[in-house]
This record gives sequence, structure tokens and C-alpha cells, in this order.
Amino acid sequence: MKRLGAGAAPGTRVVPNNRRRRPSWRPARSHDVDVVLVGSGIISLFIAHDILEKTDLSVAVVERADGVCAGATGAGQGYLWQLHRDPMNADAWSMALQGRARWRELAAADASFTVDQCGSLLLATTPEEGVELEARVAAVNDALPIEDRATFLPDRESVVKEEPSLSDSVADIFAGAMLKTDGQIDGQATTRAMFRKCERSPRFQSYFGSTVEHLIVQGGAARGVVCADRANGSKTIRADAVCVCAGAWSSTLLSSWIDGDAGDRWRDAIVPRRGHLLKLGVGQRRGRQRLLNHGIMESSYSKHYISLRGNHCVANHDAYDVTFTATESGIDGTLLIGSSRELGDFDQTVNSRAVDDIMRAARRYLPSLLDGSEVLLETRVGLRPFSATGPIVGPVDGVSGLFVAAGHEGSGLTLAPSTADRIVSSLLLR
Repeated sequence: MKRLGAGAAPGTRVVPNNRRRRPSWRPARSHDVDVVLVGSGIISLFIAHDILEKTDLSVAVVERADGVCAGATGAGQGYLWQLHRDPMNADAWSMALQGRARWRELAAADASFTVDQCGSLLLATTPEEGVELEARVAAVNDALPIEDRATFLPDRESVVKEEPSLSDSVADIFAGAMLKTDGQIDGQATTRAMFRKCERSPRFQSYFGSTVEHLIVQGGAARGVVCADRANGSKTIRADAVCVCAGAWSSTLLSSWIDGDAGDRWRDAIVPRRGHLLKLGVGQRRGRQRLLNHGIMESSYSKHYISLRGNHCVANHDAYDVTFTATESGIDGTLLIGSSRELGDFDQTVNSRAVDDIMRAARRYLPSLLDGSEVLLETRVGLRPFSATGPIVGPVDGVSGLFVAAGHEGSGLTLAPSTADRIVSSLLLR
């Protein structure tokens, strides 16, 4: 007979996560909180921040790792971009636009948050991509405010004028597009700063090294979670609402917690998409204020973002792909280059093929910076939570008080503010 978490009220159903090995149970400790957030990435912490800022609710963040940035957030490049997005996907477009503006507001009000307003640069590597890029600029400008305009760069010469780091490139560059109001944010530093800000509230709790094993359901409503804590054994956290912000692991949790067809619909709704990002030290800045004037990205990167064509949702499902991206860290001047995408399992080990392919692409575009003297300081590997329908944000069918905020793929940092706004609104409407 399966044992309920200690303190479970009569009539309470504890739904086991059958895909995880159950721990050896010890006497549970009970904690009371209004909202439990599962996961400690930027999505979860921005939701926690907004709950604390906008309501009088208390919140607990539960994370199986020993600290923040254990998932996709810590491995991200931190783009706050509109240029590579499709304005025809109105919902995702507006969420990104809102997120970009909110991060700027936070940075203006709190020095703990820094947005590098370096602008964005998309590169066309074929004549056909050049034509598509010109059309993209027109579409983006139609959807942006008048003061927020993209620029089409019709040839290699105009691209190099804006981004001298590409002057020695041996890659084909036929055209470019630039949006000066785009920027970037350091995912790791930002997430840690957000956590510290939440920690200052007496209504905030955090539990690291604590795996959520069960969802407590009473009367058809979520009433908390039971965790396996590495330090304290079993722990019950009672709550009026539970929000799953577990990235690529969200589907696994939800499909094991929810009975019947409603649970089956979550199987593989969000899948892991492994990505690699390399952090390089490249020596002296050679008399220039920056190594890169802009964040740089091949225009083919935009194929990974979902477009709406009629009533159909179209997404790229390539099992393996490397698209050149490069940004300069505004914190320490290092170079971040990427990036790879691999659909597969939950493996977070380094794929040497991806590392080699990323370096090969970067040397084609930036041979004067990557001349063999660079030092690989860090290889970041994260699992992007990929959903073919885009981010999934809001209440979960089948269990009252259960919410989800996941499936953001590589856009968690950008979409975190608008995601938090939607979850907080849903909580207040209960």
C-alpha cells in the first residue's frame, strides 16, 4: 500500500509520479504557503517576483538542483530581440515585446538588472535569405512603434560598416538586418539577482535539493506537493495553488499527476531540446570599446520560431542543427557563441560534435577574433523546453488550482515577464 505524505487530510489523494523512483520515506515536515512554484528558472522566479510585488500571497519555490540556473536559463544567450520573431504570430510577438519593455523598466529601477542595449544583427547567407530578410524588416517595422525601426542592410559592405568584426569573415554574407533597440541580458546573473530580490520578502520560501514527487489533490483541486528532500527526507508543502515551471520536465510531471485523457494529452507536449553555448576568452579588445557592436545571428535561426500560416501552426523539428550566434558579455567582455539544437532525451552531457560545429561556424564569421589564441572558458549545456504550439501558460485542465508555465523553448528570459503577468492574473481570478 502506498503511503500518503504525513499530514494529508482525510479524502486527500496523493498522485504519484510513477516515472521517478520513490525515496525511502521519513516523517514528513509540513509547510503552509499560498502558491508553490516547481522549478527555479527565470520563469518561476519572475512569477514569484510578481506574486510578491502585486499580491499579498506567499510563495515557495521548489528546485531539485542545489541552486538556480540548473536548467535552460543558465545556458541561454540572453537575447531580448524582436527582429528574429514573426509578427504574424501575434501572441508570441506581443509577449516578447512586453517582456523586452519590462526588462528595461526593471534595469532602470534596479541596478541589479542590466540590459545591454547593443542592438541585433541578422545575417543572410544566401540571396534567397536576403530577399526574405528585406521582407522581414518590412513586416517588423509594420508591427513596431514608429520610434522602434529595423534597418535593412542590402549588401556585405553595409553589414561590415555596422559590424566591423565581420570584415575578415570568410562566410557568405549577402545582406543583413539591424534593430538598434534590441538588446541582451545575462541569464545567469539576472536569475541570481531575481532570486536575491525575492529572498528579501518574508513571504518567500525556497527549497533546493528537493524533488517534487507527488501532487496533493483534494476535492479535484491542487492542495500542495510532497517532496523528497536530500537533507530532510519527505516534506509536505501545503498550498492553495501549484504552478509547474519545470521547463523540459514539465510534461513528465503533469502527465504523471493527472488521470485519464487529460493526463495523456501532456505526454510529450513539451520535450527537451538540448543546446550548447560556448564562453570564450579572446584576449585584448584591440583598442576598441567592444569586440562586437551588436548581437549577431544567422537569419536561419528564425526557422526555429513558430509561424502561423492560416490556421496551422508550423514549427521546425530538426533533430540536429547548428546556427551561428555571437554576443559579447556586458559583464566581463567574454564572447558567447552558439548555438546547437538537438531533439532527444534528457541528456545534459556535452556533445563534442556540437562544440566542434559551433567553433567551426564562429571561425568562419569572426576569424580575426578567433585566431587560435582564444580560450574556451565554459561549455554550457541546457535543455530547451520545446512545444510545437509555443509557450503553454495558464490553468491545467482536470485539476483546479494547478497551473503551468513552460514550453518557451529558447525564449524563457524574453517571455518571463509576460508569462508572470498571465499566471498572476489567473491566480487572482480563482
